[in-house]
Amino acid sequence: MIGNSGLFRRSVFRKHLLLFFATILIPTLLIVTVYWFIASHETKEQITKDSSARLDRIDRNMNMFLDSIDRMALQFSFTPSVSNYLNHSYTMTAFDYYIVKEQMRDWKFSNPLIHSFSMHVFLNDKVLTADEGIYDNEEYFDRAFLNDMREMNIERAASWTGLRTPKDPLMNSESEVVTFVKAIPILQHPPLGLLNIGIDKNRLLDLITPRTDSAGTMELIIDPQNQLLSRAPVQMDYNSLIQNLQSGEQRTHIASLGEERYFVTARKHSGNEWVMLQLTPYQVYSEEMLSTLRTILLVFTVILLLGLAMSYLFASLLYEPWKRLTKRLKDHMIYPPDSAVDDYTIVDSTIGNMISTIRHNEPIVRSTLVRDLLQGQLAGEQEAERRLNELGISFPHPGCLALIIAWEPSKLAAADPQKHSILYLFSLAEDVLDAEFRLIGTVLDRSKIGFILNVEQAERDAALTDKLSECCDRLLSHINGQGLAPLTISAGEVKSLHLIHESCEQAQRTMTYKAFLHHEGVLFPDDTAAPQRFDYPVSYQKLLLNVILTGDRKQAEELMSGLFDRYVFNSRYSESKLQQMITMLMGSIVSSLAQEGYDVGPILGETDFLHFQDSRNSSQLLVDINARIGLIMNHLDSLRQVQPYSSLVSKTIAFMEQNYANNLSIADIAEAMGISNSHLSRVFKSELGKTPLEYLTEYRLEHGKRLLADSTLSLNQISQAIGYNHAHTFIRYFKLYVGMTPGDFRKTQLE
Repeated sequence: MIGNSGLFRRSVFRKHLLLFFATILIPTLLIVTVYWFIASHETKEQITKDSSARLDRIDRNMNMFLDSIDRMALQFSFTPSVSNYLNHSYTMTAFDYYIVKEQMRDWKFSNPLIHSFSMHVFLNDKVLTADEGIYDNEEYFDRAFLNDMREMNIERAASWTGLRTPKDPLMNSESEVVTFVKAIPILQHPPLGLLNIGIDKNRLLDLITPRTDSAGTMELIIDPQNQLLSRAPVQMDYNSLIQNLQSGEQRTHIASLGEERYFVTARKHSGNEWVMLQLTPYQVYSEEMLSTLRTILLVFTVILLLGLAMSYLFASLLYEPWKRLTKRLKDHMIYPPDSAVDDYTIVDSTIGNMISTIRHNEPIVRSTLVRDLLQGQLAGEQEAERRLNELGISFPHPGCLALIIAWEPSKLAAADPQKHSILYLFSLAEDVLDAEFRLIGTVLDRSKIGFILNVEQAERDAALTDKLSECCDRLLSHINGQGLAPLTISAGEVKSLHLIHESCEQAQRTMTYKAFLHHEGVLFPDDTAAPQRFDYPVSYQKLLLNVILTGDRKQAEELMSGLFDRYVFNSRYSESKLQQMITMLMGSIVSSLAQEGYDVGPILGETDFLHFQDSRNSSQLLVDINARIGLIMNHLDSLRQVQPYSSLVSKTIAFMEQNYANNLSIADIAEAMGISNSHLSRVFKSELGKTPLEYLTEYRLEHGKRLLADSTLSLNQISQAIGYNHAHTFIRYFKLYVGMTPGDFRKTQLE
């Protein structure tokens, strides 16, 4: 038996088997459930659609019938004899009455639906019928109905319709008729009389109710007086079915009528008070869903059998690696002799030991969580709160603020490594900030510490700014008192916990502009509106270039001081605009020197204009820029003093460096120098150890390397820029001289 085999006796195998089977079973159940609900909804929608179609036919028939009644009343009131009777009833002769009566009789017998036809004249208060003749109101057999109409408002009586059972004087019996009361003449106000048209109820139902092939479906008609015209199958409270139903509205619901349940679709006729009900037995829905259920059960059974087979296969495949894992774990676990320990217990014990180790390393976990929050690695507010709760951390206020503390590791003193370590600085900052704020923090990297401060305010106001500034000033004072490296502290805006990474990004972005600020305290994001237009100092750029070329250091410092006074110290521009200005200015100076023929390559590293933000403030930035300008002047002085090559070779090198972007040949170079090709090559190689074309190729490739650092330039664009007509020529020479393709070189630079 399979159940007694050793394979099934192993708990791990059973767990794997149940796991895989549940993995297949649960989605299958969900899909089946969703399909069942969809099928149920579609079936109900189809029933409603069919009911609506039947009611549409009844609605059309009802409209045609009501239009015919209106036309009948209109035509009858426009008949000359009827009009004369209504207006001059006291002067009418017996023959005139007879003519009107015969006309009414003709109207009645011309339409088989009409059961009775009478006219009540207000002028003489008499009733003229199609069959019985003329009556005084007090002697009329249906005078109770006329009195009801008289008590009602005339305008309301003009449109009265309802089911009645008046007594037939000829047959001495009562029959159900639908009575339509129309004021005549229709176009006159007030009316002179009322036209009472009695329609046989059964014939009316046969006319407006279509025949249906659906077994058990029924259509019920309710008149404007809420009386049921159709014969109901059971005793039913139809008033509750049409309660609060508005004109033109249709609704469908399930109702129990006696022992049966029906889908009831009710619609109130647009423009009048007629109500139509379509009853569909619930059995129609039940039979359709039973058929769907059989199909679902068949498919579900097949899936379960296949799922069981696949689960058995996967459990068997996974059990062998699990067995090898537990065997290795047993060698490192100690259990009492003869103890029955299964594979699951071994792995569970190992995991328990791992959890214990994790708890011992909870500070590391907390630090990792803070780093994830500051870097936006957690998805959603609930995830962030859940992770904090797991570590027993709670923030009572909804607002959070990121605080970044940075310093230069190279400026840390080496006398006391323990005192000047990152952890020491982190502990010191945490102690100072913890006195004023509820916070958590972490070491972001070798030069930055990050804190998340929980604050009461929903946004940073003056009180929070002052409180944070005072706290950070105490920290800076403490740092300076101990002789530690200078710090830079930057704060972001107040955000919710799951958006704290945005506050961290603001703080770090603000820190990059510290060189353009005038203080060394805590830095806040600049939310002041800067002017849209920025006036670039073109005049300063030209003057500074001329001063550098002339070597006047004092005038260069005066120019930079004037530039800072105008743009930085009394700035109305944002820090980002100022940083762009300084970078563009100094870059343009170096670029202009290169265009003048000076070799600026050796000073590019020493005058790195992209790291001005390392300056602590704007005053320090001015000092650093003046120092870099001094390095440029020193380099130009050294270039003017050194002449390593002959005049011919120097001119040749200058010509090639100025025209390297053109397609030069040795003949072009020799022609420009005014000598032969062979003489130029011999002299050039004797002094430099290489031919002019070799030098030109190396020079082009050096420029190509710098252009490869720009990922927006294609190889074809770079090739054209350094004098090669085709990219494959550039690739061939680059691989020959550098040892790799330009694409591989670009990857190494970007990494």
